[in-house]
Amino acid sequence: RKIELSILAAQSAQDTAMTALEHIQLLLPYNLGGVVLYDFDTNQVDFLATYAVGQNIAPLINRSYTIDEFTPYVETLRTGQIYVMPDLSEETELNLASELIKESGIRSFIDIPLIVRGDLIGSFSVLSDQPNAFEPTHLDIANEVANALALSIQQGRLLETEQRRRKEMEALEQVSMSLRQADMRDELFSILLTESRSLFNADSGAILTPLEDKYEYTIVQGPKNITTLLTHQRFAEDELAEIINAENPVFQPDLPFDKLGVVSAILLPIRFNQKTYGAMILHWLEHREFPVEERHMLNTIADMAGIAVERMHILENLEFQVADRMLELTTLYELTALLAAEGDLTDTLQQTLVRLLETINSFSGAIHLMNDEHNKLDLITHQGIDSGTESSLKTILPDHILWEQLVERSELLLLMDIKKQDLVTAGIQNFEIKNYIGEPIQSVREILGIISVFYTRDHDPSLDEISLLNLVADQVGIAVERT
Repeated sequence: RKIELSILAAQSAQDTAMTALEHIQLLLPYNLGGVVLYDFDTNQVDFLATYAVGQNIAPLINRSYTIDEFTPYVETLRTGQIYVMPDLSEETELNLASELIKESGIRSFIDIPLIVRGDLIGSFSVLSDQPNAFEPTHLDIANEVANALALSIQQGRLLETEQRRRKEMEALEQVSMSLRQADMRDELFSILLTESRSLFNADSGAILTPLEDKYEYTIVQGPKNITTLLTHQRFAEDELAEIINAENPVFQPDLPFDKLGVVSAILLPIRFNQKTYGAMILHWLEHREFPVEERHMLNTIADMAGIAVERMHILENLEFQVADRMLELTTLYELTALLAAEGDLTDTLQQTLVRLLETINSFSGAIHLMNDEHNKLDLITHQGIDSGTESSLKTILPDHILWEQLVERSELLLLMDIKKQDLVTAGIQNFEIKNYIGEPIQSVREILGIISVFYTRDHDPSLDEISLLNLVADQVGIAVERT
């Protein structure tokens, strides 16, 4: 009972196992005791605690074992049965662990399963230098201790897992808070690298960001020889770029090459919604394993960075959209006031065209007004149009390519990726023009003219730009009708 209470009072799984081994020697005749845990996912045995009385057990415990190498009778333990070895000297075929045990002077042992909720988690072994050292009463005592030990070990493991998870959550929360403080992308990446290096004790690290078809070392931290080399190198090797493009994290406990003393490294793509914003690399100058928990945490941090970059990208776009909307509204107010004022119509239309083109990011445009007497459109004012095109567009007749949509149908005309032959047909001699937007100028009763906007680059007009063009055309129509 005292042994059970001592086991249950232990603070960790290892303390629990040592407590059991230290106390059980008062009840069982043994020279060596041990508690091991089984990881059936990796097929590995983990020595939780050992206790020896005069035996040299270093050859036994200073190596790793698969479960089959250490416990070939594991299926017996799974059923809850105690495995009894009465005399090793009489056995002709021994597994690796039993051979080493025999060499240390052990003659007999018992192995008691540690079972929690029907699952085998490990075993509790008691060994003696005497043959047939264990009687049925010893097995009963060992089994009772094993039951208490299994429960306490599982509780300790759950507590350790909970504490580890809490620390992970606190660390992730700290990283998240730090990332939210960044105003610019470079600042965000710098915070990401600094926090990650600190959290995982990395000796150096770098952030790579895409530049055309390459990846550039944007931020480098660590010893001078590493930062100098990567900064001078500037771009990642093609093989490294291919790894980033593969979109999967890479964990290398042992690098296959020697570069500046770096032994272990990881690469984490920074992505969100199928888009790669870059990658983070961390280096260690000494060997480092990356357990599953750390890998999950590192992947989570990379995901958080991807979300933070995407959020920053959205906010930047919103800021641009707000700025564009404010510019468009300001332009509309100014042009409404300009067109409502008394003055020369041609001068007013010229100022209106210049201001409109500036706002919707165009280099050139024109305003034609209807000549009802001769059923044609006359060029009133233009901006950025070469002399040849000006001459061709001086008059637009009903057979012109623009007439049917803009005059007869009174509808917006949007032409994208215009072919050279279409430009020739329209009388436009600037073959660099790619896109065209035309808006009819009209009153309630009739078409008064058209406004044309040209682009020499691929430009998808936004709804706001088209809306502004439509509203300006309405105000021009009011001014024209008034005069």
